[in-house]
Amino acid sequence: MDINILEILSYTVVTITVLTMIFGVIAYSFYKIRESRRNAQKDNAQNEDNVLEKDEYLFFDEKEIL
Repeated sequence: MDINILEILSYTVVTITVLTMIFGVIAYSFYKIRESRRNAQKDNAQNEDNVLEKDEYLFFDEKEIL
């Protein structure tokens, strides 16, 4: 039985490339879904009248320097 190592390696490279493309598309779609949910939540929060200005700052409080 004749084993051609180049044929095995070429099929391996093609398979890994196709799988990488498939997982990349899946990851990008998950990212876009998460981004759209985040934007929807942000829009809902901005539409409420009782949203405090402090909520816009995640880590820091706004302070006035005299």
